[in-house]
Amino acid sequence: MLWDARRGVVLHALRGHNGSADAVSLSADGTRAASSGADGRVMVWEVGRGVLLRTLRGHRGSVLGVALSATGHRVVSGGSDHAVRLWDAESGRVLRAYPTNPNASIRSVALSGDNTRVFAANYAGTVYAWELKTGRQIATWTDPDGWNAALATDWRGERAVTVSGTSPARVWSLGKKAPIATLHADGGEFQGVAMSADGNQVVTVGEDTVARRWDARPQVDGMALPGHREDIWSIAVVPGRSMVYTASSDHTVRCWDLSRGLSSGPVLSHPDMVRSVAVSHDGQRVLTGSDDRKARVWSAAGNVLRELVGHDGEVARAIWSADESTIATASADGTAILWDAGNGAPRHRLKGHGASLLAVAFSADGRQVLTGSQDQTARLWDVATGALLQTFIGHENFVRDVR
Repeated sequence: MLWDARRGVVLHALRGHNGSADAVSLSADGTRAASSGADGRVMVWEVGRGVLLRTLRGHRGSVLGVALSATGHRVVSGGSDHAVRLWDAESGRVLRAYPTNPNASIRSVALSGDNTRVFAANYAGTVYAWELKTGRQIATWTDPDGWNAALATDWRGERAVTVSGTSPARVWSLGKKAPIATLHADGGEFQGVAMSADGNQVVTVGEDTVARRWDARPQVDGMALPGHREDIWSIAVVPGRSMVYTASSDHTVRCWDLSRGLSSGPVLSHPDMVRSVAVSHDGQRVLTGSDDRKARVWSAAGNVLRELVGHDGEVARAIWSADESTIATASADGTAILWDAGNGAPRHRLKGHGASLLAVAFSADGRQVLTGSQDQTARLWDVATGALLQTFIGHENFVRDVR
C-alpha cells in the first residue's frame, strides 16, 4: 500500500505479486517504490499514479530484501538464492552481482543515501558492505548470535545497524571489525530497525510494546518510553511534529515527545481499556475507542469534546475520514457506526457481519468504508447511504486489519 503520510490515507494499492510481498522501499525523492516477494520478482512502481513501471526477474526463490536509490533509478535486491544484485530500473538489466556466502539466504539489503555503498545481511549472521560502482567489498562483519533479521544504514554508508530477534541490536562501523555499540532490549524480540542520516541514532521496534530510540554512538544506553502499565494496542503520529499518542489496556492514552523521550500533556482516560487512537491533521484533536463501548473526541488539552455512544460492545477501532467530516467506529457488537464528526450524531449503523468487528478503513475519497470481522469476511459500504456494496469471502480466520 502507498499512504499519504500527512493524512494517513491510502493513495494506491500496488497489486502484482503472486504470493507474499516480503519487502518494500521508497526512493528518497518520493517518486518511486520497489517491492519484492515470494514469487522471485522485484517490481518498480510510480508513486504518483500507482502504476507498475518495470518487473525485474532473475532471482531463484523469494526476494527478501529490496532497496531503492535516492531517485529510484537503481535497485538492490537480495534473497533466498543467496544473490545480491544491482539493477538498472529503467532497462531492467542486472548491472552487478555481489559475491556472498552460497549457503545462506540474504535477509535484508540497504543502499546508502548517497548511492555509493551497498549493504546486505544474511541468515548466517554475516553483514557485507561493497562499493556500488566497482563492486569492491569494503567490509564484512559477523554477528556472534548467528543471524540477522533486519538491516539499516546511515546516509554515507559509514555505519550500519542489524537486529536479530531476541539478540542485541549491533551498530557496525567501516574500519572496525567489532560492533561499536550493542543495544540490549529488556524483553521481547527486535523485529525492525531504522538509522538516522548521521548514523548517531537508531530506532528499534519489537514485541515488548515499546519503540526505542537509541544513541548509536559507542556504548550509550537506549531510551524507552515508560508509563503504560499494560499492553499498548494502538499508536498515532502527530503530523509534522515529533510526537505520538499511544493507547493501552491500562485505560489510558498518553502523548509522548520523542525529541525528549518524555510523556507530554494530559493523560486521557476511559473507564476500560483503550484499543484505538487517532490524531487529527492539525494535531489539535484526538479520537479514542474503548472497551467501555464508547468513542471520544478530545482536545489536545485533554477535554472531552464529543462522546459517541451507541454501541452495545467494545469499540475496537475509531477513525476519521480523510476530510475529517465523518468518524467510523467498529465494535464487538458486530456493527460499525458512521458519525457526523461535527456534532457527534450517528448517520448510519452498518449491519451485516456475523461476529465482532476488528477493523475499519475509509477509501481515500471518503465515499466508501471497509470493515473486517471475526466472521472471516470484509465488507464494503457506501458512506452516504450506509448500503452494503460488496462482501469479500475467502479468509479462513479473523480479518484483523483492512486498508
